[in-house]
Amino acid sequence: MKKLLLIIFTVLFAEYTVLSTNHIINTQGMTFVPSALTINLGDTVTFNNTGGAHNVNGTIATFPQNPASFSNPTGISMGWTYFHVFNTPGVYSYQCDPHLPGMVGSITVNPQIDCAGIVNGIAALDSCGTCHKSYVYSGMGVLNYVDTYADTVNFQGMFVLAGSPMDQQFNPNWINNPNSCSNTVYDIVSNSNDHTTLKIAIDSCSLDGALSGSGPFTLFAPTDAAFNNLSPGTVSSLLSNIPALTQILEHHVVTDSVMSGMLSNGQVVTTLLGTDITVTINSTGVYIDNALVTVADLVADNGVVHVIDAVLIPSTSTNSIYDIVSNSAGHTILKTAIDSCSLDGALSGPGPFTLFAPTDAAFNNLPAGTVTALLNDIPQLTDILKHHVVTDSVMSGMLSNGQVVTTLLGTDITVTINATGVYIDNALVTVADLVADNGVVHVIDAVLLPNTTSVNDYNLIGESKMYLYSTNILGKKISRNIKNQLIIDVYNDGSVIKRFNNR
Repeated sequence: MKKLLLIIFTVLFAEYTVLSTNHIINTQGMTFVPSALTINLGDTVTFNNTGGAHNVNGTIATFPQNPASFSNPTGISMGWTYFHVFNTPGVYSYQCDPHLPGMVGSITVNPQIDCAGIVNGIAALDSCGTCHKSYVYSGMGVLNYVDTYADTVNFQGMFVLAGSPMDQQFNPNWINNPNSCSNTVYDIVSNSNDHTTLKIAIDSCSLDGALSGSGPFTLFAPTDAAFNNLSPGTVSSLLSNIPALTQILEHHVVTDSVMSGMLSNGQVVTTLLGTDITVTINSTGVYIDNALVTVADLVADNGVVHVIDAVLIPSTSTNSIYDIVSNSAGHTILKTAIDSCSLDGALSGPGPFTLFAPTDAAFNNLPAGTVTALLNDIPQLTDILKHHVVTDSVMSGMLSNGQVVTTLLGTDITVTINATGVYIDNALVTVADLVADNGVVHVIDAVLLPNTTSVNDYNLIGESKMYLYSTNILGKKISRNIKNQLIIDVYNDGSVIKRFNNR
């Protein structure tokens, strides 16, 4: 098999030659000009003796560190020309023997680096600048791609050199005619040295096909530097979260071909994600949200690319329980209480939760000074708030009369359902089933006080207040100590406290 591969190597290498360069070194007086030269693997150096008796001695016997020997075959003589092809990389020293020690020189031969960046690699560019690797082929298709000749030794199959006639027969993606080259939005990104991270992201999200399609598209293309300006670890994190990365990439794409001349200050453009980006044009340039357009109007077959200096992050619109409270004009006191107790993060978290949300009016029905007192007693206020939260998503249709529900505080609240409505302890549910991303909110008209709290109807009233009597929800006077029903306590200043006595 190795012999077969060697034969194939020989045939294909003869068909696939690398263009080489001829470099000239002249002997002028007692020097080589130039005396130091850097060339590429396979290049030729021609030495011209322009006068005097000189030779070129670059033998390993004289310079043991040389990768290979070279010397002019005529030795010390006049008027000769000698050329040598350097096929081994490394640093070569040489001298003119009659004119030592001054007449010396050096040649540095760079190793061959292919289009894939592999030293002594055997990948090749087609007419459109696409890099193709060599491979080992079987009758069924490609067995393995290979970087260098050395990688082929143990493979069982036919070696095919990239760009060879055999490769062009087997590889439908090899293009010989530059007029056939595509220049899609994806091609522009792929061929840019400044967009390697963006290309990796597009490939990882399988958007390469879309951006190579008919379009039209506009891509606002962040550079590698833009990605590097993100917080450390962000790119790696996104590459392991393909759905989130896909959304970010789609936030950079517009499903139309928008040239820079079509943009105007304040213009709002909708992206492929369905999100909006805003154009700002001022004396410093054109901005897409926070990103400066550094290169505009790279026209593609299927649209246009504008290079930008920052990554555009779509706004993450949420509808958590905390969002519902925050956005409610009738729950400003509850929001202040949640923020003060640092429960905003929990109620914005995954949940699920049910929040029985007292209105501002409910808090204002507490005796004067109570809210202020509670805001100065965070541990007690936290307990009261937790008494309003259930660690499950409980829709109103899941409630039943007499049902006892355990709160986040570990206390119990009791559901009463009758002709007048649904009550949670002493509080009437006035709005039900405000569905959140992480649960549900039910609006109630009274503050629920846990049995464990030290705040009760005795210490909530000032000395100027006097208890008069209690009624049920129908207005009938009852004992204030009656159990398991809603009690309304009436005071001499006209204020009332609703409570459910389950003690």
